[in-house]
Amino acid sequence: MKKTLPALLGLSTGLLFMALHFEEDFLERIVKKMDAYQQLFIHEKVYLHIDRPHYLPGETIWFSAYATFAASGTADTLSRLVYVDLLNTETQEVLFTRRIRMTDGLGQGDIFLPDDLLAGPYRLRGYTHWMRNFSEEHFFYRDFHILANEPAAAPNPALTSEIDVQFMPEGGYLIQDIDSKVAFKAIDSQGKGIPVTGFVLNQSNDTLAGFRTEHLGMGQFMFKPQADQTYRIQVRKPDGGMASFPFPVVKQEGAVLIVDNLSNKQNVRVFVRSNSADPVEMALIAHNQGDITYANKAAISSKLSLFTIPRSGLGDGITHLTLFDANSRPIAERLLYNRLVEPLTIKIQSSKNTYKIREKVDLTLEVSDADGKPIAGNFSVAVTDGNQASIDANAQHIVSYFRLEADLRGGIEQPASYFDTSNPNAARYLDLLLMTQGWRRFRWEDVLKDQAPEPSYFVEQGITLTGKLVRKNKRAAGIMPLTFTLLQKDSSQMFVTGESIATGEFALYGMDVTDSTDIMIQIADSKKAVDVKIQTDRWMAPPYGKVPFRAMNAQPLATDMLKRAQEYLKIERTIRENREKLLQEVVIKGKKVDPITSDSRRALYKRPSSTLAFTDRNTVGALTIFDVIKNRIPSVQVLGSGPDRIIQIRGNSNLRGTIEPMYMMDGSPVSKDVAMNILPSSVESVDVIVGPAATVYGDQGRGGVINILTKNGNPNQSFSYQETEGSLSTRLMGYDPQREFYAPRYDQQLPEHVRPDYRPTLLWAPRLRTGSDGKATVSFFASDATSTLQIRAEGMARNGMPGVGQAKVVVVE
Repeated sequence: MKKTLPALLGLSTGLLFMALHFEEDFLERIVKKMDAYQQLFIHEKVYLHIDRPHYLPGETIWFSAYATFAASGTADTLSRLVYVDLLNTETQEVLFTRRIRMTDGLGQGDIFLPDDLLAGPYRLRGYTHWMRNFSEEHFFYRDFHILANEPAAAPNPALTSEIDVQFMPEGGYLIQDIDSKVAFKAIDSQGKGIPVTGFVLNQSNDTLAGFRTEHLGMGQFMFKPQADQTYRIQVRKPDGGMASFPFPVVKQEGAVLIVDNLSNKQNVRVFVRSNSADPVEMALIAHNQGDITYANKAAISSKLSLFTIPRSGLGDGITHLTLFDANSRPIAERLLYNRLVEPLTIKIQSSKNTYKIREKVDLTLEVSDADGKPIAGNFSVAVTDGNQASIDANAQHIVSYFRLEADLRGGIEQPASYFDTSNPNAARYLDLLLMTQGWRRFRWEDVLKDQAPEPSYFVEQGITLTGKLVRKNKRAAGIMPLTFTLLQKDSSQMFVTGESIATGEFALYGMDVTDSTDIMIQIADSKKAVDVKIQTDRWMAPPYGKVPFRAMNAQPLATDMLKRAQEYLKIERTIRENREKLLQEVVIKGKKVDPITSDSRRALYKRPSSTLAFTDRNTVGALTIFDVIKNRIPSVQVLGSGPDRIIQIRGNSNLRGTIEPMYMMDGSPVSKDVAMNILPSSVESVDVIVGPAATVYGDQGRGGVINILTKNGNPNQSFSYQETEGSLSTRLMGYDPQREFYAPRYDQQLPEHVRPDYRPTLLWAPRLRTGSDGKATVSFFASDATSTLQIRAEGMARNGMPGVGQAKVVVVE
């Protein structure tokens, strides 16, 4: 804790305040519980800066990952691995997963979108292993659209006249006979804020209060509920129609708080009142990301009491106020924003304002803090064609996410607008937002439990391998010595020794492995290895979850721009295909033999019934070979997902159900588990053998045969992948390798420069570092499009302070 308990328990001042000498027990207990919770459950935040708001099939998503500690806002130095998932929102499937190496809270990666990916809503999700201990709401989400790869604009969802209006009393509840503020939020069928007016009626249809929205469907009004009265709310919709909504719950007894966070620059004033005739002991606690910054007790009665809280002690950002009764029960809560430290200022300057097509553009970033002092830090910069990727200035960015969105439930419309210093109403609208959004970081019920739950997921400081030793009789294998042999890409080997625990479980933590590596696990004592099987755990991505989709509206490209983008992608696709074809032809000409019938790995069946070549395009993002062959080999059905998936070759079943195929690797039998662990990028092709050709494998081949041909070709060149007692060979997924963003240099004469250039992203610089002078430079070349280029830089200083900057340059003929 930044402050001691006595310092937190200062005297309050107010209109009327009865300072009584109660025992400190219940307030001290709350403070200590919070401190213990914060030490056990350190919270992390992850943010992804992507190069554009939407994409076409065949394009690449480029992103930078930023991770911070929630409490301090400083760079996350614990978790060294961030997972980034691409999810299909319509099917709720996890399509691809990237494992991003994090260094001092920074990482980078990309996801290639296959040419056959369907248009529609998609989601990027970022998280650490440790973040899985908490609700899925803590994950980072960036929702977007993959646009239809055709000139016709994608239809917008049908709009209806249906609206929803929610009413939220300040503090949580209305209390009988006490004036309270009531905030409300009106949204349409797409979840967007809409303007409405309305009024509160009693059972006699008398109008007691009127209200109207102020900003993005939000507003507020004062109301005092009376005893023996019932109320209803009527709202006039934008189309002129009327709608009825239930009135908030009114409690007979309790206390309310009214927060004044706008009128005084030095202090936050909190007014508290109960409807109890006698003083009731209560405590007001303020915390910033779990760090308690204010705590005080008072005797609250029907007369108004005031807590005056100095802003300087509250910390920067969202402050959570909670009023507790003497039984340590939270009875009223309110969020407020305390703006003490301004984000970084990022100025982006170009050498001139207007450029010719294919002309070199030089950019200079100049980063400073609120006092104008130069700041050293790491930043990512995207330059996009404004005709193809229009960026909404009020959309999410690193400042709005780290300092606001990451701590609130639900989607926030135009989040960046609350940090627009040119908007005189930004502070008022932000205060209104915090009356209508819920806190997501933790619940007091969890903090105040007598015994905190043990975390289920650990902090990953590298690549992890876990597994278990299992005896054939299912009994625990016990403690056994183990050796781990890792085959590096340069053919060198690394040896690690250890042992399993009493339950047979084992783990390797913190490994520095990129892409994939072969690993052999052996029980060092051959006598103990009898009847013991080694199993490794498969990593499973979290399910899609229940967080609603909330992407910005997809802006369809103009027909001429979409046509140009298609032409550019078609050229890129042709180049990739020709490169793969040329490589195959070179291999065939070198051998001067039939590459299929001469392959010893196909000796028993000569020619497969069908085969699928594994390429860079169809394996990108796939976790298993079954992710690749699914829907690509017509005769093979892949049902389900994860380790429980079922593979069936059509026509191979009987009265007992599905008959799964026999699996081989490079012509040698392997189990389904081994097949599941083979890295797709290491596979050359997969053969499917059915019918008479499969009978040579006897009863094992009655469900067909799947032969996995690896790029190594010779099984002796790598581990054999044969399962034996006391040993297991498998492949370990490491960090995803970092690809370099390609951009042509038109100051050089190259043959490929004759093709047209209509790239939507002209520059992606994922790691641009400013020095002690706060400056960094970067260059790129304009494309063939006459357009306004949009430049956006995001990032953070070494102390975790975020910043964002934007600029534009014009390209002419």
